[in-house]
Amino acid sequence: MSPEPMAITLMKRTKGLMVETIQADELYSFVGAKQVNVDRMTVPVEGAGTVWGYLAVCAKSKLIFNYHLGDRS
Repeated sequence: MSPEPMAITLMKRTKGLMVETIQADELYSFVGAKQVNVDRMTVPVEGAGTVWGYLAVCAKSKLIFNYHLGDRS
C-alpha cells in the first residue's frame, strides 16, 4: 500500500475552516489517452479516458477544501 499524498492528508486534518465565499471550479485531464482513443489502445489502462475534477475553493485563501473526481455526469 502506498503512502497517502500529503495534500489528501492535510485536507482530512483541516477542521473549523471559516469560509465566507465558496468558488466552484472544474477541470479535466486525460488518463492514458483521450476518451475517443481508449477503444484503439492495444492494452487499455484501467480508468483510461477523460477524467473531470470538481473543486470547492475558499475564494479568499484559494484553499481547495473539497473535491470530486469522476466523469462529466
